[in-house]
Amino acid sequence: MATFCTACGQPLAPGAKFCDQCGLTTSPAESTASAAIGVQLSPRCRICGVGTLRLEKKYRMSTPVVAIGYIILVPSVLFIIVCVRSIVRISASDGSAIASSILIFFALAAFVGGLLGWLLIMKKKVLCCTHCSAVVPAS
Repeated sequence: MATFCTACGQPLAPGAKFCDQCGLTTSPAESTASAAIGVQLSPRCRICGVGTLRLEKKYRMSTPVVAIGYIILVPSVLFIIVCVRSIVRISASDGSAIASSILIFFALAAFVGGLLGWLLIMKKKVLCCTHCSAVVPAS
């Protein structure tokens, strides 16, 4: 019975310890079992035809944009906490409504900034090839 590589699906020579195509260390028992079942664990890459696709989470934006997102998000969250604590302190001390209103406005502005930062650091699910590193949307 012919054996096949579990990573790239190429036929293996009898008793081969490595795949000639992708170089993966093979176990003949596992290769024979997967070939007998006929189940492919991961889809094959349509670009190179050699590698398999695996599910990964990658940032939607480039690295500098993600860094800017974190720079916006972290201070926004901290500023919201400071504003809420100040509003509670002003309310407890029977302070002015104008100061509370201004702090609420700043807290809402910080919240909108935090949403913008969060949108910049969001990740998406993609399928990435193990051989050529091609990226395909996972939808």
